Amino acid sequence: MSQPPTEPETRPTIHEAEPVSGGGVAYGAEIDEAKAVARRKNGEDIVIRGKNRDANHALAETIEKQVGPSKRHRPHKETAGRAALPHLQQKSPPPYGHTFFEAPNHLARRKK
Repeated sequence: MSQPPTEPETRPTIHEAEPVSGGGVAYGAEIDEAKAVARRKNGEDIVIRGKNRDANHALAETIEKQVGPSKRHRPHKETAGRAALPHLQQKSPPPYGHTFFEAPNHLARRKK
């Protein structure tokens, strides 16, 4: 018997991002890694989007480490709401801001 077709593996994408009222993250334009690092060094947020949580986390870690020593955080559901995303941020800010990444049941939404 033949195997059912599988979805092709897609690479995560990097986007401008901003936290939204009530929790969660809104994503904007897709950007490249160099622009992502520049945004993070400037204290701005980004989000890594894709279906593979491990690939999303790996890319988020790669970017955030180019800014400085970083730490991973679970979604802050208590303070940011149920739609909060996992993220990385600097151990000793500045710069402030976050590198969010999507995971199952934790997705960014399109910026309005």
